[in-house]
Amino acid sequence: MVLPFSKSRDFRYVRVRKQTIFVASQSMEMLQSLEVSKALKNIFVLPTREQCVEERVNIRNTIIQEEIDKLQNLQLDEEQFQLQKRKWRRICFCERETEEQTERERSQKQWFLEQEKIQNEPLQITYSYWDGAGHRQTIQVRKGDKIGDFLRGEFAICKEDLIIPHQHSFYELIINKARGKSGPLFHFDVHQDVRTIADATIEKDESHPGKVVERHWYEKNKHIFPASRWERYTIHGD
Repeated sequence: MVLPFSKSRDFRYVRVRKQTIFVASQSMEMLQSLEVSKALKNIFVLPTREQCVEERVNIRNTIIQEEIDKLQNLQLDEEQFQLQKRKWRRICFCERETEEQTERERSQKQWFLEQEKIQNEPLQITYSYWDGAGHRQTIQVRKGDKIGDFLRGEFAICKEDLIIPHQHSFYELIINKARGKSGPLFHFDVHQDVRTIADATIEKDESHPGKVVERHWYEKNKHIFPASRWERYTIHGD
């Protein structure tokens, strides 16, 4: 059978096919490189602060819940053991003392675990960066975090006209129901007291955003309102 094209045409056809294959293989390599780059980009994306806080909260809550479950299982085993023990003999005074002591220790340990779980809960903070004017922002922290974890050393926070030192934690303010001059220190959102009837015997429940200021700004303006009203927060007058 005679081919319908010459040898020269056949040669050109083969050359064109080879170039097509070469270009296609180059395109495949570029596509694979692009996919690898996208995959690497997804791998090395840094998580946000909120994602880090949420991850810490979830991990710690899981650990604490496992401890609570383990403690409850031990309690059930102890109760069953004591029930069998009472069937065979009377419980003497020393045994009762031991049981009471064990119960006190168990209750105390469970209380501390529950408080640790509360401290690990997330907390939304509304604050205002203050430089003579307010710039309101929000941030998420843990209830157990200290003020110093929330602020750097050159900053201070004033809430309800009280400057809160860095060593105090948000949990400490919440558990003590601490109050400032113009409202509670244990609320970190912003809301107004909407009671229709004024009663001087009931403390107001209005909450204002804390003012975050640079220390050198406070030292320069502490004789000017509103900084002139601010005082240092202390617990029980200490």
